[in-house]
Amino acid sequence: MATSPAARRWQRATLIVTIVPFIFFAVIGAGRTSPNTELGIALFFGASMHVAATGWFVVNPDIRRLARRRPWRFLIIPTSLIVASVIAVGVLSPQWQSRLLLLFFSWQFFHFQKQNLGVVALAASSSSMIRLSTWERRWIVGSGCAGILGLWAHPFLLQLSLHREWRWLWWIGIAGVTACVIGGVWCLARRPHGEMRSYFGALYVSTLFFSAPVFLFHSPYAAVGGMTVAHGLQYLIIVGTFIASPVRGRRRWERMSAWSNILLFGATCLAVASHFHGASGFELRTYGLYLGVTMSHFVLDAGLWRMRDPEVRRIMSLNLPDLVPRSAESLRPTSPADIG
Repeated sequence: MATSPAARRWQRATLIVTIVPFIFFAVIGAGRTSPNTELGIALFFGASMHVAATGWFVVNPDIRRLARRRPWRFLIIPTSLIVASVIAVGVLSPQWQSRLLLLFFSWQFFHFQKQNLGVVALAASSSSMIRLSTWERRWIVGSGCAGILGLWAHPFLLQLSLHREWRWLWWIGIAGVTACVIGGVWCLARRPHGEMRSYFGALYVSTLFFSAPVFLFHSPYAAVGGMTVAHGLQYLIIVGTFIASPVRGRRRWERMSAWSNILLFGATCLAVASHFHGASGFELRTYGLYLGVTMSHFVLDAGLWRMRDPEVRRIMSLNLPDLVPRSAESLRPTSPADIG
């Protein structure tokens, strides 16, 4: 198994940012219902900043050409989501807003697990390992879906006030996560011994346990904060690697400088807007704008990192040659995973 130094650094950094936020939020966030300074800073980098990071792709000529060829995915649907969100928060009652927010968060956490699937697939391809099997992918996605059931059972973990809770879903979720962990580890054990002990193996196991805090903690920040920040930091690393790649166009420092400005401005706007839930008038509409932009991020990234698309894979292989090989064999789909 040949792994380039750059791919090994990416795998190591991704593993670190996947595990450390869970420990941090388990220690700092336990028992808290509102964030302190440390939690607020972590959420700023892991949540707001990673959504803003998608804005950099607007300046990439290859991505702009891709968007023009696929207007529904990259223009019409994202714009429609933003407009619909701004309208919805202004006309719906607080109870209906909470119900729709539960659907929003369900989509968000499914998006998290799809990124995990993509990260593991990239870890395999960048190490010339056996591609993920159908069942290996199912165990990862299934574990994430089981975690969503846990959130539906206890929406207070999302700080939502709903009169009805589906507590029986809690036990189905626990059974689902347990089954997915056992099934996933069994699939991993069938791989060559070296793959089990690699960064790939550690990343694969960490994705199986990604939803576990939902069932271990009663504090919103300890239960979901680690997942949110781990997801965001994973994304910042992969996009940063993309931007720092020595390809044609502006020099590296210019690209990184432009990206930093987009990150800081976009993340600040999103962080401010995210606190207007429960407000009224213009501030409430601003919160709807925040929700719409975040959902647009889900849709855009599902297209930007869809490796089954030959054009997307060509763009990523040019900018991430150590992670996305260009060989004829690698051009066949490794998984239906999206990163983002």
